[in-house]
Amino acid sequence: MTKQVRRETDADGSRIENARVGYQTTIDLYNMESEALHARFNAMILANSIMIGGIGLAIAGQRPLYAVACFLSFIGLLLCILWAHMTRRGFDYANYLIKSACELEEHYLAEIVQTLSRGGDFEKGKKVEMQIRDPEYKPQMSWFARRRTTQRTMFYVIVLFGVLYAGIVLMLFVNQFVPIR
Repeated sequence: MTKQVRRETDADGSRIENARVGYQTTIDLYNMESEALHARFNAMILANSIMIGGIGLAIAGQRPLYAVACFLSFIGLLLCILWAHMTRRGFDYANYLIKSACELEEHYLAEIVQTLSRGGDFEKGKKVEMQIRDPEYKPQMSWFARRRTTQRTMFYVIVLFGVLYAGIVLMLFVNQFVPIR
């Protein structure tokens, strides 16, 4: 083997090793972002639940504090807007990381690893072929699972809290100007 061929082989081996390290780092970052995304979501559910509880206490007291309840509702709406922004940003970053890892997989590791490359087809509901002992096993994501993604469900929860706050503001407004008999 000539020195030139040996250098090219060493360079290719080095590139593949660098791709493996980059791939692992990207997957680790994705896992950390995914955990952080869910932790932020859970913290915001707790914060919004406390806000709803505070609004309930302000309204249900012997002397209802409508102004406090209205203020807390507006703060809750603002919290929902910030929550939606944080959630969108978290999902965008997580998607970027997955696509980056997929790029490394397809360009450098395609002969060894195809997990993310096949994941796109799986996510679209296509049957995925795998090199395992059971040649009949071809996983396919169900129609329902494709429609009810975690991201979509999280945004439904955020919208639900926002609608609840808007409903409380509307109820307080109507109650202040239209007496209930």
